[in-house]
Amino acid sequence: MIRQASLYAVLLAVTLIGTVNAQQPNPNPKPMPPEFNWSLDEPIIRDRIVVDMGKLGPGDVPGPSELTTMVTWVSNALNRPAIYDLPHIERVPKIRLAAVQHGDQFLSLHDVVSSYDGAKKTIYLPENWSGKTASGISILVHEMVHHLQNVAGDKFECSQWREKLAYVVQVQWLNRYGGSLEKDLDISPLTYLLNTECYIP
Repeated sequence: MIRQASLYAVLLAVTLIGTVNAQQPNPNPKPMPPEFNWSLDEPIIRDRIVVDMGKLGPGDVPGPSELTTMVTWVSNALNRPAIYDLPHIERVPKIRLAAVQHGDQFLSLHDVVSSYDGAKKTIYLPENWSGKTASGISILVHEMVHHLQNVAGDKFECSQWREKLAYVVQVQWLNRYGGSLEKDLDISPLTYLLNTECYIP
């Protein structure tokens, strides 16, 4: 769970961003909650992600406010402290995504491709990516897991185990909207198994 201090920092940042965007201070600010209750706050944070992503136009990428909220959700889904070292987001042609090594990419039979470059702390999304659907947001969730693994310095014996955690969180997101990897992204149980099991001789 996120410590109270971390939640305070997130809410303060979101409040400050909202104040700057509105160009006027809130005359009656609400007091901070005494503690963070994930079971109660998770739907609120998830709904905020959906609303914010839905506002993105064609070619837009999520900004600091949207990414901060997503880090909060993903970190709690992982049950680990949040690290607000936000990734850079780029939309790139599919040919560039295809050039990324298998361990750093997420593929589906719908030809949806996304990737994460740990050295550059950059999530690459295809030019036609949309955050207006649960499946589209789940792709960004998947790559955000990889970013948080990277900035936390997590080590894995193989890339498949690193992928497994990203899929687990992605499934959590999809399940909340009645979806699944197979239904929404055409990832069969066999494909999932091959992508997430480590084969060490």
